[in-house]
Amino acid sequence: MRVVISSNCMTGGLTSALSLLLPAAKFDPIPYVGVNETVLDEQLAVSEAWLLSGPEGLQSATLGRVNKPNLRVIRFPDLYFNAFHPDQVYAWMRDGSTVDCATGPYNSAIALWAWQHGLNAQQTISLFTPEVFGALGYHDRWQVSIDRLRHDFVPFPHLDYRDFIIPLQRAGNFMHTVNHPKVAAMAQMARLLAKQIDPTVDTESIPVENMMVDGLFMASVSWSVYPSVANALGIKGAFMWKLEDHSVIGLEEFLQRSFAKYDVQQPHDVDCHELLWPIYDEVLLPIANGGK
Repeated sequence: MRVVISSNCMTGGLTSALSLLLPAAKFDPIPYVGVNETVLDEQLAVSEAWLLSGPEGLQSATLGRVNKPNLRVIRFPDLYFNAFHPDQVYAWMRDGSTVDCATGPYNSAIALWAWQHGLNAQQTISLFTPEVFGALGYHDRWQVSIDRLRHDFVPFPHLDYRDFIIPLQRAGNFMHTVNHPKVAAMAQMARLLAKQIDPTVDTESIPVENMMVDGLFMASVSWSVYPSVANALGIKGAFMWKLEDHSVIGLEEFLQRSFAKYDVQQPHDVDCHELLWPIYDEVLLPIANGGK
């Protein structure tokens, strides 16, 4: 059996896991970001199934080109889970480009707020406290993340979000960032998809997590799980960020490098959806004004 996998950053990990779970099948990874339509069409023409987490428009456009009515399309969700990294946000310039900090496009909402309000990196350190995190609701994101996960699975009734999340609750932190899963999460998603391809496969007896390389750890950043956030989740945390070059930095260096990048633009040119929430001003303004 031949299967095409089209996902985002999960494409490689899912291919590795599914190849272990279903060794008789051949899996061809074709990420939907920057997809080469010719390559995708050629692979689908010789495949029996297409695993797809990309936009519905991609599916309809592709099937319109590929004349293969018996092709089985198995859709699944991209993963987003921010309980471990509730401070992590995206920010945008007016031209639509991302605002980068020390960890690329993954910004700290607190740090970005502080920079926009005229604080420097050293002053911003005083905002990274358990009291601030608690007041911002960072210690209570688990259920919010579960609710979003359940919502994200709704368009895929053939998949049960509980089959995904319940085994992972024993795995500790299973996300590098809010949208980059670790091996444990990709392996669990692969188990759900393997059952869709072959309902007879015994996915639970194969410890694929122990046989996979964590490609996202090798190629991308791994974000800090703040100590008090970790405590609330019953895991270990630290102010430590792993960068793409595999170096690790602490809080002070993270803020210094981030502010250096922020300073090349104007605060009013930067937009961050989360910073429109009133709670950031309510919690951070009194502390910032007292520290100036």
